[in-house]
Amino acid sequence: MVKMKSKRAVKQSFCRAMTDLQDRLGWSAKQLASHYGLPHRSVLNWLTGKVCPGSQRLRELCEVFKWQYEVMFGNQALRDEAFETRYLNFRTLSQQYLRVQVRDPLDAWSFIPVAGAIAFVKLATAGFESRATIDNCFGVRIHFLLPALANVSLEVGVLFGRGLIIRWLDEQGLTRETMDLSDSNLQLIAKNLRSLAGR
Repeated sequence: MVKMKSKRAVKQSFCRAMTDLQDRLGWSAKQLASHYGLPHRSVLNWLTGKVCPGSQRLRELCEVFKWQYEVMFGNQALRDEAFETRYLNFRTLSQQYLRVQVRDPLDAWSFIPVAGAIAFVKLATAGFESRATIDNCFGVRIHFLLPALANVSLEVGVLFGRGLIIRWLDEQGLTRETMDLSDSNLQLIAKNLRSLAGR
């Protein structure tokens, strides 16, 4: 069972590292494959998390991508990955918020800044320089420092009975769109931000 969990953590960590690399560079899977001399199908499968390379191939890819194997896939990194997967993902935080909100509303509010911090870090990792502030309802507002994105901000909050959400706000602070807070929606937002920024 431990080995199975370790394999899952390596797969999740590798998939996240690949999508972070893609987000940071703003390239398609085809461009990544071409730039690094890798098979396009393999890169697609790695980005979607369908497969993960074996131990030896993983070490080789770390050299290709200039990653430090021990830092990313060593025992401590895998324990951290397992913890994050179990407790610090949007789905889990939203479910915990919904479970706790009726019983202990004050405790439920604590999930919002944690989710906001995770969203902020994921956007920063994707290359968006920004700052975050917490409002009086514990919602997290993310403001972008790039001039092309100065009129856009995001807000992580909750809707009662629905869970964690993320709002796309315009220059007046009015909501343009509200979505459930999820990795896929955050990736969609990052794609839209890249388009606005002309990347």
